[in-house]
Amino acid sequence: MRILIVGDCVSVNCGFVESQGKVWHHNISDQHAITNLSHGGYSNQKIFIETIKELNKNKYDLVIVQWASPYRLILNLNDFYDNTLTLNINNPVTGDPFNQFYDIWMKNFLNSKTELTDLMTYAIALSVFLKSKKQDYIFIKGADTLLDDLQQDDWHNCREEFLNKVLFRDQYPDFKIDRVYKELKHQYQELVRTSGPQWLNLYGPGWRDQIIDEADDIHYYVDDHGEKHRCCPYPGIKSNQQQYQAVVEFAKKLGYQL
Repeated sequence: MRILIVGDCVSVNCGFVESQGKVWHHNISDQHAITNLSHGGYSNQKIFIETIKELNKNKYDLVIVQWASPYRLILNLNDFYDNTLTLNINNPVTGDPFNQFYDIWMKNFLNSKTELTDLMTYAIALSVFLKSKKQDYIFIKGADTLLDDLQQDDWHNCREEFLNKVLFRDQYPDFKIDRVYKELKHQYQELVRTSGPQWLNLYGPGWRDQIIDEADDIHYYVDDHGEKHRCCPYPGIKSNQQQYQAVVEFAKKLGYQL
């Protein structure tokens, strides 16, 4: 069976000094041919684009798409080799001139409501594309995408993080927040309608929020004030085994033996 995997760091070798046999997809049987296009730092836009590009060239039996944090932006660098720069809220960019651009992005252009809407739009559009290709697929939440808060009947029941980041609770009156939440809720309902049964963990925590152990390759960054900070930890061996088992059980429901 041919399997395509597209995601970010938790679906590639990030986090391990020596990753062989440790990342979740390494446990998939050798009898399956796996193409893994995942890359550390991929944004949901990049995951969306790379999946479509690959499926326009090749056919697979099963496609596994692991969506990433909504707080990322991929920029194409001006060079021949299609290199990119990732702006990630959890791992600040260091070194001029990119750190200056990162600061500008964080202060003026990072909009959680828009990022959340974009994630849902990418997932809806990709599910429609996959169905048009008669392609079986699995969607996975790799991080806390704030989608859980759209399951609430009313925005007053949402988490503080969602209220502050997405709805700008302290800046706008209730009637405006009501309108925005209803718009987001409508988009979420469309997401559930188009791809709900294909999500492994749409109604549960993301993989990065289920870490039970950490990988051994720990990274730090130094901010503009010279202070050292640890980057977000990666899932360890046990966490990856847990992720693999979740994929196996879900794939069985679709009729696939991994």
